[in-house]
Amino acid sequence: MKKNSGYHKIDYEDENEILPSIRKRARLGGLNSLTNLAIQGPVKVAEKLQISLDEATSLCDIACKRLERDNLIPPRFCQAQTFLTKRQSLPRISTGCIALDGLLLGGIETGSVTEVYGGPGTGKSQLCFTLCVMLNENTDLHLQSKAIYIDTEKKFRPERLQQIAEARGTNKDLLNNISLARPLNTSHFEATLLQSINLIEKDPTIKLLVIDSLISPYRSEFLGRKNLLERQDKIIASLKLLVNASSVYDIAILLTNQIQSSVDLEFGNKLKPVGGNVVGHNSTYRIELKKGFTHIASIVNSPYHQISEARFMITERGVTDC
Repeated sequence: MKKNSGYHKIDYEDENEILPSIRKRARLGGLNSLTNLAIQGPVKVAEKLQISLDEATSLCDIACKRLERDNLIPPRFCQAQTFLTKRQSLPRISTGCIALDGLLLGGIETGSVTEVYGGPGTGKSQLCFTLCVMLNENTDLHLQSKAIYIDTEKKFRPERLQQIAEARGTNKDLLNNISLARPLNTSHFEATLLQSINLIEKDPTIKLLVIDSLISPYRSEFLGRKNLLERQDKIIASLKLLVNASSVYDIAILLTNQIQSSVDLEFGNKLKPVGGNVVGHNSTYRIELKKGFTHIASIVNSPYHQISEARFMITERGVTDC
């Protein structure tokens, strides 16, 4: 499969299946690329453009057919060997810690969604900061790779990134390669996600999207059991968008998550990640962080990693080996 060098714009005049009455609305709605349509899916496209689900399904079907035809996404069926070859060429982003990289078989994987959860002070944000610093130290990536950092908890500190970079003797100009967003509420957050996808589409050098954290805006606004179903629906929609984007654009997406106490359990670990199975089922890899004299990272869920753990420390170099 050839490497993406850019992303197709919809040529509405060549596609007779697209109804003329919705051409203008699609452009005004910002859905002017095939990849954008394919990632969004029919339900979201129908909602965004205020068209019927049948019309939106037709749009998305055309987008997928064109992308398959031009080898910008895999065909609907391919040999497992072909998929293995593609996966073996996927770069990984080093965490800055040999033990953690070993746990993850090389680092945070591009083309996938990795969720990291844990209590306060376990190192979630410090891992995010260190990854942003290490991004341009990975020889498999573009030398000027960029990151998008969505900070919903208002914990992003550029001074800390500079400190980590100086301690590691790396690129001191790294802050110019990081686009920061600090959404105020769920609607602002969802709009920020869409805008991030548009930025990634325009700039193939963006290889890392950090969301610290995904659940925070939903958790603060959709309180109580009466709002639980609506909250979970919104979280699922955001996660599906991220899963599709990671696959189509071959970027690494790192989500942080909080924990809460499960009062229903009498035995076992009562501390569970927020969001329930919705988040776990839609994350490719799930890692738990625990605080101690040395911090512990444990693989909780993975399609192929061994269930194991690694120890690390947090110093002026960010996440590092003990």
